[in-house]
Amino acid sequence: MVILSLVFYCTPGLSQSYEGPMSIEDRLKHPSSTAVEMNDSAVLSLLEKTSPSKPLDLSGKKLYRLALPGVDLKKSSFRSARLNHSNFSGADLSGADLGGAEMLESDLSGANLQGANLFMTQLLNSNLENADLTGARAAANFNGANMRGAILIDADASADMGNQSMGLQRGTFQKTDLEGADLSRAKLSRVDMRYSNLRKANLKGADLTRADLRGADFSGANLTNANLTEANIEHTDFTGMTGLDTVVGLDTAKGLRFAVFD
Repeated sequence: MVILSLVFYCTPGLSQSYEGPMSIEDRLKHPSSTAVEMNDSAVLSLLEKTSPSKPLDLSGKKLYRLALPGVDLKKSSFRSARLNHSNFSGADLSGADLGGAEMLESDLSGANLQGANLFMTQLLNSNLENADLTGARAAANFNGANMRGAILIDADASADMGNQSMGLQRGTFQKTDLEGADLSRAKLSRVDMRYSNLRKANLKGADLTRADLRGADFSGANLTNANLTEANIEHTDFTGMTGLDTVVGLDTAKGLRFAVFD
């Protein structure tokens, strides 16, 4: 059972947070997680009245099980909204603001999230298979998510070192399935990737400085010119990896003698 404690932006309508840590199961049963302020039809009606200069704004709304698959939602704002069990599969969310949104067990498979803001977004156990997060600010909670084949080229999941009043805000990918994902040139400094599946992933030129990679599976991955300076690689599997001789800072990595290489 996964226990979590979420933090939200102070947005009208979401000022009352949960009390103490909860399991995902309990969180999804909480009345504030399953509340519905607007149904799909109402949201689509609002969307018809939007324009490129005035995109859809549903910040802070409670929209449990919202279903907008394949819908054009470019630059829309769902900032701090509650969107648990929602369906955005194949939707265009490029440039959208999902910062602080709660999207537990939601479907964003094949969605376009290029340049989207996912800072502090809660995507635990969600489906982002083949989603495109190119250039996204991805310091989100992806724990347990399906991100097979996802594109995170130039995405930034690194820690926010300038604002730590609520703790270290960084991308977390614990037990996340990133097999075959493209993380080339991604900013992954200080991210938590413990026990994740990164088999055959492309991390060419990725910055993994001080990242926590303990127990992760990088077998068959491409780490050409990746930076592992002071990363924790204890019990990390690098068998069959490409670019070992080009990895930067490997000699400074923690737990190096316990990592697995060919």
